[in-house]
Amino acid sequence: MAVRAHSPQDELYGQLDIPAYCWYIIDTPEYQRMRYIPQLGCASLIFPGATHTRFEHCLGCAHLANVFLNHITRAQPEIEIKEEYWQSVIIAALSHDLGHGPWSHCFEAVAHQYSETWDHEEMSCSILKHIIKKYNVPIKSEIIDAACCFIRGEEYKGFPRWLSRIVANHDCDIDLDKFDYLARDMNRSLCIARFEYDRLIYHCHVVEDQLAWKISEISTIERMFFNRNDMHQRVYQHRVNQA
Repeated sequence: MAVRAHSPQDELYGQLDIPAYCWYIIDTPEYQRMRYIPQLGCASLIFPGATHTRFEHCLGCAHLANVFLNHITRAQPEIEIKEEYWQSVIIAALSHDLGHGPWSHCFEAVAHQYSETWDHEEMSCSILKHIIKKYNVPIKSEIIDAACCFIRGEEYKGFPRWLSRIVANHDCDIDLDKFDYLARDMNRSLCIARFEYDRLIYHCHVVEDQLAWKISEISTIERMFFNRNDMHQRVYQHRVNQA
């Protein structure tokens, strides 16, 4: 079955660049359920515009992954990014929140009553593998296994280390997941200045098999962490939202 690439329109990035092979995953009931999972849980009761979902967040992350890999290819042509590397990163970005339950993080407190080890990232990997098997998706198992490692921020044997830091970076906490959710959450809740994710993509390079940023971007990185802390205080941990 041939799948044609689509270019959805996004409020943050405009036309999204989603590769054709992603639509085998997107066009399934398991993936489409994310259209009904609010990104910010019950926060829309306080911020009426915060009705965005995990679905658009994941599409946005996949788009940023494509943008990021294109940037590395142009900026550092000596780094040969194989097709399987490319696909595994984009699928990880596309699928990293598949495992969220109703009302996103609000569900975790309920899940932990039944299983202390429940984790939405592990569940994302389980659902992704379920989709691949159930619908006979024509993507190599090695690519899916690598994508699952990248969802967890772990290295995959035989793949360059820096690939595992793109979607979830446990080394320095600067990753594409954060780029999208900060930009999207700030836009839909506080309506404050745009987060400069594009600068952090443009000024990122691969150095000694890890991601590195120009020293001139220290202030941009500081603003990113300030914005995250600000969002936690004013939105994510809002007393009414917690109640």
